Amino acid sequence: MKKLILFTYIILFISFAALSQSLSLIYNGNPVTYNDSVIQMSGNALYTVALNGLVVKNKSTSGTVTVKVKKVIIDTLAGTTNSICFGINCYPASVYVAPSASDPPVTIAVGATNTSFTGDYVPNGIAGATTVRYVFFNSSNVNDTASVKVIYNGLSGIEEIHKSEIVFHDAYPNPSNSFTTINYTLPKQTSSASIVIRNILGSEVMVSNLEELSGRKTINTSDLKDGIYFYSLLINDKIYYTRKLVVRH
Repeated sequence: MKKLILFTYIILFISFAALSQSLSLIYNGNPVTYNDSVIQMSGNALYTVALNGLVVKNKSTSGTVTVKVKKVIIDTLAGTTNSICFGINCYPASVYVAPSASDPPVTIAVGATNTSFTGDYVPNGIAGATTVRYVFFNSSNVNDTASVKVIYNGLSGIEEIHKSEIVFHDAYPNPSNSFTTINYTLPKQTSSASIVIRNILGSEVMVSNLEELSGRKTINTSDLKDGIYFYSLLINDKIYYTRKLVVRH
């Protein structure tokens, strides 16, 4: 009999706890069915990755709810920042609970929603993922919560380059006496490019930067000793071509 009473008490307690939850979330029109549901956000690491479309709803039937949001950084990359907007204001990365005490509270009537929340992740050019939990809670009952876990992924700001996008002609003349020229065309994703010349031992002897996406580069070889060299095309610090150059005075 005691076990039955205890079991009944547990069921009633769980049922009461479930009924006491007044907050729920909707993301892009779809209900968030459980706390800490994961939302994946991806964007260019050079720009802000913004979480929009997260709606807070008062699903209770008995009164207005005053809501705050707490930002919990689970895992972050050094040099990146995460800030929130909720209510009438946006807050710097140093603020973890909003609205602040000096701002009007966010109140949601029975059955109503609030769409003012935004999470802004600034990768500052750093590629990789940061995970943040946003916990919305009833300021009168901190156990009345609804939350999501957001994984912001700042993708590399430089798009992948394929060799098919590059034109890199052989050096001419080769063998070279006082100079050699190379015709080239680089892809639009190029942020930096150069031709690097190394001797047969692999030591770098000359670097010639490419300032234009297309053109003809003339390289002075008059100061190089007779011998075999290798010239490489580097785009965004990655080698795409390496070929042999003979210098003969």
